[in-house]
Amino acid sequence: MRPDLRPHSLWLICLWLLSSQGQALPNDRDQPIRIAAQQAILDQRQGITIYSGDVQFSQGSMLVKADRVTAHFNAESQKIEKIHAEGSPALYQQRTDDDTGEMRIEANSVTALFNSTTQRINAIDAAGSPALYQQKPAADKGVISARANNIRYTPNDERLLLLDNASLEQDGASMSASRIVYDIREEVMQAAGQGDSGQERIEIIIPPNFELEN
Repeated sequence: MRPDLRPHSLWLICLWLLSSQGQALPNDRDQPIRIAAQQAILDQRQGITIYSGDVQFSQGSMLVKADRVTAHFNAESQKIEKIHAEGSPALYQQRTDDDTGEMRIEANSVTALFNSTTQRINAIDAAGSPALYQQKPAADKGVISARANNIRYTPNDERLLLLDNASLEQDGASMSASRIVYDIREEVMQAAGQGDSGQERIEIIIPPNFELEN
């Protein structure tokens, strides 16, 4: 059953898709937005829009799949505050350009938090057992494959925070720890064991043909 799409509800989803495409394909913004779900509920007073039942949003190379998507907005300012997707798993994928390929997030829940002024995404939080984040950062770099029970990605500074059962793999090399922070832009990684004493050891695996950059 196709949901009854009211103008305000459609505007929220359009804003979400467009604001998250800072590095998307140039022609994505010119593509139609397609929304499918079994049910849609708009609560204007509470500031909530809920889509449920095999939910799919797409625009060009952007695709979101989930069992349930909830959009929270300020009832007075009509500005979006966050969008929360749940699934088994929920999927968010977006193709950027020919050099960096596709960003992909799979998790039990994915939450996009918005800047109240600019209405652009401040952070994307993913939770799972584990959650998965994948992206090719540059043409000459391998795909980053990150897993953790909790993942936070901040688009403004291109930083990944991996918490609990964290692991990161790229170009055959891998790291496992309780906490990993990866600055994708600067290619700086920090890792820590469990607790203040760091009793849980960090594990790093480097393949024999791995080449260190100068």
